[in-house]
Amino acid sequence: MVGRLGSFRSASVALAVATFASVSSAQPVSEGGAIEEVIVTAQRVAEGMQDVPIPVTALTGEMLEEEQVITPSDLQMNAPNVSFTATNFGGSSFSIRGIGNLVVANSGQSGVSTHINEVSVVSNLNSIEFFDMERVEILRGPQGTLFGRNATGGAVNFVTQMPKQGIFEGFVDVETGDYAHTRLKAAVNVPLADTAALRLAGYRLTRDGYIENLAFGQTDIAGRRLPGIDGDVDGRDVLALRGTLSWEITDRAGAWLQFHMLDEDDDRVRISNQVCVRNSIPTNGCLADRFGFDTPHFGATTAGIFAGGVGALPLGTDGSEAALLDFPRPHITGFREMHTDLDPVFQERDDIVAWGFDYDFGELMLDVIGAVQKSEGLSRQDYFMDVGPRLAPTDLNPQGIWPVSAPAGGAGTFWTSETKS
Repeated sequence: MVGRLGSFRSASVALAVATFASVSSAQPVSEGGAIEEVIVTAQRVAEGMQDVPIPVTALTGEMLEEEQVITPSDLQMNAPNVSFTATNFGGSSFSIRGIGNLVVANSGQSGVSTHINEVSVVSNLNSIEFFDMERVEILRGPQGTLFGRNATGGAVNFVTQMPKQGIFEGFVDVETGDYAHTRLKAAVNVPLADTAALRLAGYRLTRDGYIENLAFGQTDIAGRRLPGIDGDVDGRDVLALRGTLSWEITDRAGAWLQFHMLDEDDDRVRISNQVCVRNSIPTNGCLADRFGFDTPHFGATTAGIFAGGVGALPLGTDGSEAALLDFPRPHITGFREMHTDLDPVFQERDDIVAWGFDYDFGELMLDVIGAVQKSEGLSRQDYFMDVGPRLAPTDLNPQGIWPVSAPAGGAGTFWTSETKS
């Protein structure tokens, strides 16, 4: 069993001086409006995408809906030279033109920077879904410190919808499907005064898992069942909320304040299965170039080596002996079947408070943005994805109670300890 538990706080402030004022995200080129020019801020200045002297791909909110770009991972299907990888322990990484950084630790920085409204933040992109977006910008090639940090591969900027003065509008989008799938997206724009407005948006995603856990409902010769597991894994239970307040202070000055919240608590899996045909000798746990869903040779795993060394398992056993298992592994036929006595745990909490202030001097514009972020995460999963063998008593442990996992001390039972003072 492996897991990740961590928390992360960050704060960033960026200062930009530009020569043009901000304009709308889409500007008609023809009077009929048949062709629209996408306005981007790839250089911290509002420019038509054709005028930007760097390679950039921009997807408007309408394009995200039409192309069914639901998560950051889907961007690789709609932008050239872009790939997305879900890394270990719930992390992720963009690569642009083959340049990225598959870092695992929260303290590491990716080779492609990610930003929300031009503010550099480090979020779990595996949990994010796009909702109420104005556009997504993908900048290819090395980036300087224009967006608050340098990046050798490029930058991805997620631009959310900002409040609109004097307009009351909103939408609700409901999606349902099998596996009890429900996705709700909604937003409302509320004018507070002639110069102020509030925009609230959010989404809620719930569904059952696609992967069947074959250990659910299994019984041993004593009639015991494995506790604490469900019949399916890799479900979703995600809630995200965003509130944005904007104020046009004067004809030249404006400010905005935004709060993001994302909360996920479900059994999302980092890996759904492993390909292995068990080797008959422990030199290599699995045979090369073979396709199957066996567990590796016990003598080739760390747990098997230590258990064999202390006498809890027969030294050198490959794990195929049925007498070692209270709950034998059923025949697994594909990636949507598992056999594990540990339900995966995936918890993520991300809070971001961002703000901005701009002042138009005429030929120059002052733009100050910043953010404070707090992130907490916990992920846990059994990498072998098996129930495991029964560990025998030894001379040093005659009761045969082994605190190795939950359940432990023999599959189907719990090992507990209590300390009094």
